[in-house]
Amino acid sequence: MGGQTADMAALGTTMFTSIIWALNCIALTVSHFTWIQHLFIWGSIVTWYLFLFTYGMLSPTIAGNAHQLLVEALASAPIYWLATLLVTVAQKTLRINACGLGSSKARQKTNLGFLARVDAKIRQLRVKLQRKQPSLEQVHDMMSPIS
Repeated sequence: MGGQTADMAALGTTMFTSIIWALNCIALTVSHFTWIQHLFIWGSIVTWYLFLFTYGMLSPTIAGNAHQLLVEALASAPIYWLATLLVTVAQKTLRINACGLGSSKARQKTNLGFLARVDAKIRQLRVKLQRKQPSLEQVHDMMSPIS
């Protein structure tokens, strides 16, 4: 990076960063989100960068080749960000094509957990209301004079 050959720490960090972004982007294909899902998806990405920064701040005897890796080598290297972006986009595109997620059937709205229970209860109530409400023909028969 910066005209130098990438060492194993830089290459490994770039690869692992790409994996973190790619896997979290897979999680974004879910139809319904809860706040806890957002917390874990975005929190894991933020935690990774905090780890890289914090670990890089440790002394070279502890951090070894990772000393100041993010700050001095990776953050300022456009190839690091470009590689992360390209791997993430390629992985997401390959997964969408391989799993058929681009089809309309795969994009149908699904209900999970609480929403499924609410939908089931609404369906039950509709059935009960339909049973209790007389049909239009029954109302007409009740309103017509007896002959």
